[in-house]
Order: sequence, then structure tokens, then C-alpha cells
Amino acid sequence: MRPQPGISAGGKQRKSLSRFCAWLIAVAAVPAFGQSEAVKNPALDAAFQALSALELGQGLDTFGAIDQAVSQSRLDETIRADLESRLAAVLRGGATALAKDYACRQLAIVGSDASTAVLAELLPDARLSYMARYALEGIGSQAAIQRLREMLGKTQGRQKIGVVVSLGSLCDAAAVPALAGMLDDKDRELREAALTAVGRIGTVEAARILQSFASTASETERNAAIDAELDAAESLCRHGQHEAAAAVCERLLAADSERTRAAAYRGLIAAKPAEKLTMIQAGLAAEASWKRTVAADCLVSLEKGEEIEAIASRIAEFPPAGKLAALQSLKDRSHPAVRKAALVALDHPDAAHRTAALAALIAAGTAEDVPRLAELASRAADREVQSAALETLRLMPAAGTA
Repeated sequence: MRPQPGISAGGKQRKSLSRFCAWLIAVAAVPAFGQSEAVKNPALDAAFQALSALELGQGLDTFGAIDQAVSQSRLDETIRADLESRLAAVLRGGATALAKDYACRQLAIVGSDASTAVLAELLPDARLSYMARYALEGIGSQAAIQRLREMLGKTQGRQKIGVVVSLGSLCDAAAVPALAGMLDDKDRELREAALTAVGRIGTVEAARILQSFASTASETERNAAIDAELDAAESLCRHGQHEAAAAVCERLLAADSERTRAAAYRGLIAAKPAEKLTMIQAGLAAEASWKRTVAADCLVSLEKGEEIEAIASRIAEFPPAGKLAALQSLKDRSHPAVRKAALVALDHPDAAHRTAALAALIAAGTAEDVPRLAELASRAADREVQSAALETLRLMPAAGTA
């Protein structure tokens, strides 16, 4: 088809392209439904107007439009940004303290770096400091963390302690030097908060600071420092720094307190995943009851079949207390190795061992075990063993046991 007079083929294409571009511009200029609803929402306007005067005893039904906008903001950035702007305006204006409290709660959900400055301004406020920290922790960005860190030197008393707590909760490694400087502060509560925060942050530097502090601290503060060191070891493990975590735990294994040694042994098992099974076995074979207890707890948490088999296959080698602890820890595991160990333990002279073995057979037993269980239920000399055998027969879920 020939082009019309006066219009070239290229000119026609350019005209069509111009029309298409104009259509795109027009479409882009029309706000999406959700966006329009957020920016021009009479119900939301009314709710924010009422919010500024919020007092105790006033119902919260009036603020349903705000709650709805918070829910919508998860899927619509324009709604979120508009809502954040409105809430920040509440904090900047002459709204009641309760209204600002409410705004902080919502900013913990919808807030961004844009809100961190106005929230930080509230940190010295005795009435609003807690909720401002709550919002900043909810935002949790580097900007929020930096605002909190900057306020360490601009807050006092309970408000400063709160900022320290938040920095610990947010694991701000950059705050460790400042927090370390508070460990000899005259305020006991501030010292304790800083100690706990350094432990929660749990970097290598934090662990070193805690070790140094514990070596010269009073007995009361030394115990708190040890708890912080254990927290630091846990944090180091979470961040893959197993060698540093192990060093902390190995040193604390020499502590006078049995509680500390138990916690250190638990931490050491976590810090040495390649040696986990060996240490659990050693713990179950140990004479110290605290070590058996830790090993038994760690045994409960094993998930892999080969790990369960590695321990269950060694139960017969453990001393009586270790056998009993292992059987009790594995009682909910349906594994052939557990079944085998439990069947062997049915011949143990101690009734507690036989009862623990029967409990383990509820999950691990098979139909082949029913005759022996029935015999124990009817002929066992110990009534406790008889009752346990009946209970095992009643609860066994294995096919052919009903």
C-alpha cells in the first residue's frame, strides 16, 4: 500500500510512535488505585487529626484507617512512604505523648531511614525514649543504629541505659569501644547494661574486653562478666568464628562454678562442630553429672540419622548413668540403632534402665518386639517395669503392634 500524499512511510511511523509515547505518559500520570487511596484518604486524614489529641481512656477504633494503611503499606511503597511521613509529623508536632507513643509503634513497622532523625530526638525524653528505641530497633538499619550510637553521649540515666541495651540488641560492633568505656562507670546499672551489651555484640574484640574486665572485676561483677563472655561465645558461633568461640569456652571450663563449666562445655560443643559427637560421647561417659546433663541435652538436638546412630551404637559402652541419660534423650527417636540399644537395656538389672528402654521402644520398637513386651507386662517382677511395658504396648505406633 502506497503512503498517502504528503506523508512518507517514515513520517507515519514517527507519528504512531509519538501517539504511543503520549499514551504512556498519560497512563503514568494516573496514580494506581492503592496509591490514590493512601494519599487522598479522608478516613486516614480524620484518623490522624484525632490521633494528635489521643489521651488515656480513649478508644482506638478511631484509628482503624491507620491500621488498615499499615497493612496495605507492606505491598505498596507509596502508601508506606505517605504513612511514614504522617507519623513523623505527629512526632514533630504538638501531639500528646500518648499519640507520639502510638506513632512510634507504627514506625517500628513502616519506618525507614527517613524517620531515624525524628526518633533519635526523642531518645532523651523520659516519657518517649523507650518507644523511640522500639521504633529504631524495628527499623534496624545502619542509619538507625548510627543514630542510637550517636545518642550515647547525649542521653543520661535511664535513657542512656536504654540506648546501651538497644545497641546490644542490634549487635553494633562499632559501639564496642564506647561501651567498654562504661564498664568502670560509677552507675552500677549502666555498667551492667554495658557488660551485657558487649556480650551480645560478641565480636572478637568484645570477647577480649570481657576477658580483661573479668580478670580484675569484683566477685559480683565477675559473674556478670562470665555470663557476658558466654553470650559472646554464642554470638561468635553464630557468625562462624568458631575458633574464637572455642577459645572463650575452653578457658571458662576451668571456672570454679559448676554452672559456668556446664555452660562452657555446651558452648564448646557448638564451637567445634567437627568434634560434636566425640564430645557428646565423652560427656555421657563422664563421672561429673553436669557434663552428662549437657551431653544429654545436646543429644536431644541431634537431627541426622547417622549422628543418632553414632551415639546409640555406643550406649552399651557408657557407665550406668550415661546409659540412662542417653536412653532418656533418645526416647522419641524412631531409629534401628535406638531400638537395638533399648532391647539390650531391657536386660539391665536396674529397673530405671529397663523403664527408660521401654520408653524408647515406644518410638523405636517394631512388631517383632511385641511378644517380649507382653511378657514383661505380665511377668516382670518390678511393678514399675510392668506398667511401663503396658504403656509401651499401648502407645507403639509401629505397624502390626495395634
